[in-house]
Amino acid sequence: MRSFISTLGIVSVVFLLSACGPRTVEPVEPLERPRDVSDMGWHTYWQMPLNLAAGERVISMHRIDDVLYCMTNNGALISMDPSVGIVHWRTSVGNRSDMPFTPIHANNVTMSRQVPGSVDLIENRLGLHQYNVVMVNTRSRLFVIDRQSGVVLRDIRLGFSASTGGATNGELFVVGSADASFRAINIQNAVEQWSMWSKKSVISPLEYARGMFFVAGRDGIFRGVLAQGRESSITWTRDLGAPVSSPFAVDDRGVFVACDDGRLHMFNPASGKPVWGYPYVMSGETNQGILLSATSAFVRTKFSGLCAVNVANGQERWQLAEGTTVLAAGEGKVFVRNNRNQVLTVDEVLGKVLDHAMLGDLSVFVSQATEQTIWACDSSNTVRCIRPVSSGQVSKQMLDAAVR
Repeated sequence: MRSFISTLGIVSVVFLLSACGPRTVEPVEPLERPRDVSDMGWHTYWQMPLNLAAGERVISMHRIDDVLYCMTNNGALISMDPSVGIVHWRTSVGNRSDMPFTPIHANNVTMSRQVPGSVDLIENRLGLHQYNVVMVNTRSRLFVIDRQSGVVLRDIRLGFSASTGGATNGELFVVGSADASFRAINIQNAVEQWSMWSKKSVISPLEYARGMFFVAGRDGIFRGVLAQGRESSITWTRDLGAPVSSPFAVDDRGVFVACDDGRLHMFNPASGKPVWGYPYVMSGETNQGILLSATSAFVRTKFSGLCAVNVANGQERWQLAEGTTVLAAGEGKVFVRNNRNQVLTVDEVLGKVLDHAMLGDLSVFVSQATEQTIWACDSSNTVRCIRPVSSGQVSKQMLDAAVR
């Protein structure tokens, strides 16, 4: 009898644990006939072959505001119109031994066309203009580029070895250094304005929002830094208890930070106070950035694959073991790339896989969770935009507007 009761207790515990465990999405079974995106009701909205040099290839893609960027293994940055695929310009921002980090945008930046000299300052001959710029740094240089023309407005040689991509408020570019500091470069004057120090290296890209720079260190300290003119001060810090190595995310709702100990935090950006009662506990650390949709935070973990977390309360919605990243989102669905180069249509709340298709020879993707659009590049360096058939076709009027 005692043995039966013990066995019954074990069965009860197993049942309770399975009932309360994470909602794991079942893997997709292969079909007899491989499906492509047309079977999902999607089509190639536009495609644009890139004229690259022999041996050159696209290695990363980024969608920022109204621009699509392709980065090549030669250190070239290519600007494209994401709506119709027209190439605006191409410029070199690095080389194979000094590759660029992720580009960032700044609008209405007031600066002169050239770095001002002492005579310009004395005689007030600055010739200031406003530019919408894209900034991108390598380990040794910072490039400030006019987004409309592709003209390099600043090519600044850094006096240190950058360890991250940077962030900007339109006046300063703040970036992590290999010596465990983070430093502010004045964009107009091309000089280092101030530096602050972490106890260990800073390798996560910095972010800027709501008037503050956000810095995560390998020392486990997360900092909110206020920069005003030539002065800077740390507004708040949070001791996370573990290093931060992966990119974090910031928007108007909060700061989302994944630590190397497998915890995902959400903080109020103004005060640094936790928004969730408890951090979300992941199965292993993540080495990818956090993607945000209107209601979810997506993070890929070492042991559980892609996880969807409810932004409102930090509770897990589902896990997809074969999921690698989110390619698109909208109308309550997320479109997830898996480890077999398929795109899965997943119910954002329930985690149910509704459809799937092969992605063919597409190999480089934009990771994003805000639009029902997939931007990708294939092995022949042809960039494609894939959208639902209901989105229509690129019109002549759209092309005419894009080339003006």
